[in-house]
Amino acid sequence: MKLNLMIYRDHYFKVHNDLVTANNAAKDTAVAGGIIGVIGGLTKSASTVYTGSAIAAGSSIYGQRYDFTIQALNYRKASIAMDCMLGVVAPLPDVTPLSNPGITTASENIEEVRRKLYQAQSTVVLKDPDLKQLKEALRAEMDANTKFDIYIKNGAAAKAASANLAQEEETLVLARLDSCTKQF
Repeated sequence: MKLNLMIYRDHYFKVHNDLVTANNAAKDTAVAGGIIGVIGGLTKSASTVYTGSAIAAGSSIYGQRYDFTIQALNYRKASIAMDCMLGVVAPLPDVTPLSNPGITTASENIEEVRRKLYQAQSTVVLKDPDLKQLKEALRAEMDANTKFDIYIKNGAAAKAASANLAQEEETLVLARLDSCTKQF
């Protein structure tokens, strides 16, 4: 569970940073286009004015079309929620201390954050997918699945069946995870 939370948190934070960078690049290009337009006006070059205006308008439309700011905020919220949940489970021993129903509930909290992110993103017009990033994400997913398969092979089910948290402690952990989910 800790590994999954770290993967989601880090991935969502990276996407947030990438979107902020894209937004800043669009704004910088718009400013550069405006400066080119002003220079064209000062030198009385109509073509330079038009070129600068076109660059500024094009980059402005690009930034607005993809709502980088809104997308970045969505991913930041998801990253914060995953980080909150990681903060709850990180102090727990590596041997799964939750019961099977507890693991199910914790997994449902993770899925709830993913669902909220998907729902928030579905209202935004998304840019074309970056195939390199998609390939890296799939590779990371396959690596995580391989690690999980090894973990299961080494007796994770037996460890989960013998949960070592008292019921009241598990209830507190699950309530804290639920409060993290509600932060999104």
